Amino acid sequence: MRSLPKDADDSAFRKQIDAKYGVVSGHRLLTVQMFRDLFPRETMPPNESLLIRQVTILFTDLAGSTALYSQKGDSQAYSLVNEHFNFLFEIVDQHNGAVIKTIGDAIMATFTSPDDAIKAAIAMQETMQNFNHRFKSIDNHLILKVGIHSGSCISVTLNDRSDYFGTTVNTAARVEGLSEGNDIVFTESLLNNAKAIADKNYYSYQQSSVILKGLSEPIIVFHIKAQKKAPI
Repeated sequence: MRSLPKDADDSAFRKQIDAKYGVVSGHRLLTVQMFRDLFPRETMPPNESLLIRQVTILFTDLAGSTALYSQKGDSQAYSLVNEHFNFLFEIVDQHNGAVIKTIGDAIMATFTSPDDAIKAAIAMQETMQNFNHRFKSIDNHLILKVGIHSGSCISVTLNDRSDYFGTTVNTAARVEGLSEGNDIVFTESLLNNAKAIADKNYYSYQQSSVILKGLSEPIIVFHIKAQKKAPI
C-alpha cells in the first residue's frame, strides 16, 4: 500500500498544486515530478506505449567519477555524488521536468518545454560551480556533463515506472557523451530556445558537426560554456 504525505489531503496543499500546474495533458502529467513520486505505478499498462511527438531529453553525468571513488573512498565519494543528485533533482523539478531514472552517477530527465530544459541545464552548471566553491582543493570538485536533444519518442512502463525509448533518447545520451564537463551540449533542435537564454546570460558558443554512433548522417551540436562572459 502506497504511503502518501500527510498534506496530500490538505485543501491548502491541493490549491497550491492546482495553482502551480493547472490543467495538464497526459504527457505533461508524466513529466510532473510530484505525480511520478506519488503515483509511480499508475501510468500505462505494461504492454502499451504512448507516442510522444515532442519531448526534450536531458542527460547528465560526472566526469572522472571513477577516479573520485578511488581517491576519496566509496563512502566519501558517494556522499558528494548524493549531494549532487539532491540539487539536480530539485532543479529539474523547479523547471517543470521530471527525473526518469538515475544510471550510476548520471540522470535522465524529460521536459515538455525546450526552454525549461536549457534553463535547468544552466542552473545545474551554476549550482555545481557554487557547490565546488566549498572545497579549496580542485581534487574535490565534481565536473558535470550535460547533453540535451528534442524530438519524438515512445513512453512505456518498464519495471513499474514510466520510461522513454527511441532515437531521440539515444541521441541525447550520445550528445551528453560529447560534453567535456562544465559545459552544456545540445543539438540544433534547441538552438532558437538556447540562443535567447544563453545570450541573455552572456554564455559563449561553439558549434561543430559530428557523427554520432548509430546515426548515419552528421548532426550539428552546440557547446555552451558554463563560465559566464562579461558583457562588452
